[in-house]
Amino acid sequence: MRIGILGPIAWRTPPRAYGPWEQVVSNLTEGLVSRGHDVTLFATGDSLTAATLEWVAPHGYEEDPSVTPKVYEALHIARAIEQASRFDLIHNHFDFLPLTWSRLIDVPMVTTIHGFSSPAILPVYRAYDGHVTYVSISHADRDPSLTYAGTVYHGIRMADFTFRSEPGDYALMLGRIHPDKGVHLAIRAPARPAFRWSSPGSSRIATITATRSSRTSTDGASASLVRSARPIGTVSWVAPSPSSTWSRSTSPSG
Repeated sequence: MRIGILGPIAWRTPPRAYGPWEQVVSNLTEGLVSRGHDVTLFATGDSLTAATLEWVAPHGYEEDPSVTPKVYEALHIARAIEQASRFDLIHNHFDFLPLTWSRLIDVPMVTTIHGFSSPAILPVYRAYDGHVTYVSISHADRDPSLTYAGTVYHGIRMADFTFRSEPGDYALMLGRIHPDKGVHLAIRAPARPAFRWSSPGSSRIATITATRSSRTSTDGASASLVRSARPIGTVSWVAPSPSSTWSRSTSPSG
């Protein structure tokens, strides 16, 4: 099958550190290529892939201030849509904007909805419901007003993670620091008095949210906030903080 994958351009694909949508797109793209599909990835110019790479933005706009988001988002989407006749299917991972192009092409579009940044974007999804096929990343992440073809949970590359049959003396949560992620619930959960975890996200978001949450949500538990300078799977851990407050380790790449 000839598949065009429209990925995000906030970060490189795969990401050097934070970049969850980019990581999912990379895993999917490389998996489809390994199964013999003819895949074209629309991503940043510095992306690494075994697929055919098409790009307009040389780097992710979160990594290169010269890449103006709205300008390059428009050019990026246009690059894919203008080549739609090359594909049997376009798989959109670029949120709601490409939906507005979908009636201008004859090729079917599948959109994986990675989340709703705001209820304000729902009118776009509703306007193209039935014309574009929607896939959710979990049942909990669905909006009841939309029609979904199914749920596809994010997979991982097993080679990136070391299996250990015996549990360690800590609980681990991988994810971006955000109130909606339920970090405060993770802290309350362990029976042990302390645990450590990693969040490969923005230090600004992490610092602000961690400070706010620590005042009300730790309940005597101790946690250390670890910033990842590398992709998940090669993360270094620090020991739990001795107090019931948040601490952030230094990272060489910021």
